[in-house]
Amino acid sequence: MIRIETTGRSFCGWIESEVVLHTHVRLTALVVLLAAAVPASAGIIATESFEDYALGTPLGGADGGTGWTSAWTASRPYVTAQAMAMGPATYGSAGAQAARIQTTVNESEQSELFHRSFPAQSGTLYLGMRLQLESFETDDFLQFSLSNGSPLTGNASLSFGVRNAAGSPFFARVGNHSNTTNSTLTSANQTDYMLVVKISRDGASTYNRTDLWVNPSPLAEPATATATHVGPATGLGQVSILNVRIWSFEADDAVYFDDIRLGTSYAAVVPEPAGLSLLLLGLPALLRRRRG
Repeated sequence: MIRIETTGRSFCGWIESEVVLHTHVRLTALVVLLAAAVPASAGIIATESFEDYALGTPLGGADGGTGWTSAWTASRPYVTAQAMAMGPATYGSAGAQAARIQTTVNESEQSELFHRSFPAQSGTLYLGMRLQLESFETDDFLQFSLSNGSPLTGNASLSFGVRNAAGSPFFARVGNHSNTTNSTLTSANQTDYMLVVKISRDGASTYNRTDLWVNPSPLAEPATATATHVGPATGLGQVSILNVRIWSFEADDAVYFDDIRLGTSYAAVVPEPAGLSLLLLGLPALLRRRRG
């Protein structure tokens, strides 16, 4: 307890001062803790919110967002901007638009459906994004990969997504399909997810580890991932391309994704908790009121 001298003051006045002081200390500490939890923009490498594009327009050649070194490249006109305000609500609003993948015919595979380059990175890298599936079935497959030089390079890539297996589980992968870990968490249609992936070097000279979190804490990196795979070294000393691959899509299958953030820290790619900014703005006024 912090003692306040009460010479010339009543005992009741001393008690009131103690309450005000302790309340002030607790609120000040809360402000500091919450401020530390707000994502640091300094760790951001590239972002894409899909808010810059006309609705329904194929996104091949689109160059909105920030920090990228190229426009989006698409092998098919299946990726378009659509009206969609994605959750989960825990992470606040992602805006009014999202990207949608929906084929017009049945597609066995598009290995380089949609990709874009960013400044080459050689250290631990994080990627955050929102995802929703529609009409996904056991044989459908969705993969987001990070590589260098070309969008899909087999063994020389690290990836995550939704696997064509019972329950459509999320997965983490290093290289090809033989180096994959499926999560025990399965996906559901018409459900918004926040995905965060980390690629790193685990006792290797090149990238060899993929960690994937699904709907993780917005405040701190969890110690245990939803799916982790540590594989043989990929030979990748750096990464510079984000690619989207699909397999066995029917015309009624759809994928929505949004709020892509690439960064050098967990905090940089995870949106702040809903309402946190308003709370931080209001706390200083509360402190002034308590002091008054």
